[in-house]
Amino acid sequence: MLRLLFIVLASGALSGCFVQGNWIPTIWGGQALEDGVIEGDCDVRVDAFVLSVTQGALLTADGTASAVLPGNQLFDLAQPGPQSMASIDVKKGVYPETVWFLGAAEEPGPSELLGRGQLIGSDNAASDMNPILGNATAEQRDTMIEAGAVLLVEGSIACLSKADRDPVERTFSWPIQDEAAALRCQNPDLEIVGGSFGASTLAVAGEEMFDGSDGLTNEVLWASGADGVITSDDAGAWFPTLMGRVRLSFSTADERCAWERLEE
Repeated sequence: MLRLLFIVLASGALSGCFVQGNWIPTIWGGQALEDGVIEGDCDVRVDAFVLSVTQGALLTADGTASAVLPGNQLFDLAQPGPQSMASIDVKKGVYPETVWFLGAAEEPGPSELLGRGQLIGSDNAASDMNPILGNATAEQRDTMIEAGAVLLVEGSIACLSKADRDPVERTFSWPIQDEAAALRCQNPDLEIVGGSFGASTLAVAGEEMFDGSDGLTNEVLWASGADGVITSDDAGAWFPTLMGRVRLSFSTADERCAWERLEE
């Protein structure tokens, strides 16, 4: 299936003659991630939430890719957004669906370092890599490539004391691996006419990520991470389905995206 989808993308990329407008895809971490604190029995402060988007495409009604997103983009969704991903030439028409591929971060190739598509706006200007690759820092990219991670979550957890102890805070940095996936997102109202542009936003419901941490208490946190740092193994009992929740949290406009596993 993965090979077939990339063939569709490749064939669609060749159909971009007779340009009439632009597709401007953006990505946003939602208000909770942007605010940086997800409140609950134990508050989670999210300092970084870096997602690996390996490819993307704007699809026509027959499933042909009319515009292809630059690959190997890493976006820190804890930063204010939406973040511009590119501005890509397309023919005028109705585009009812976008498909986004999520996968392990990889070292960008020469063409990706040069950039494909046209950067818009200034929201990625602070990146220390070519902005077409996203707003993640070089350090974040290196961490994710080394771990083969789809997601990097960094921050801290603080629990209120239920005994006589002071509140406990532990920091964390979790590179999270996952199988390759496609997100199929509906955008039924997206139409590009001559000389215009169409914008679409892939959004994440960050407030849903850390729900249900019933087993996490001040006392449990006190016993974990004696050096002040919680490993991903420590956290497994509290957030065992974190990546599963990430898969289900994407949406465009008011519609949830469908997560689809890809097989090599």
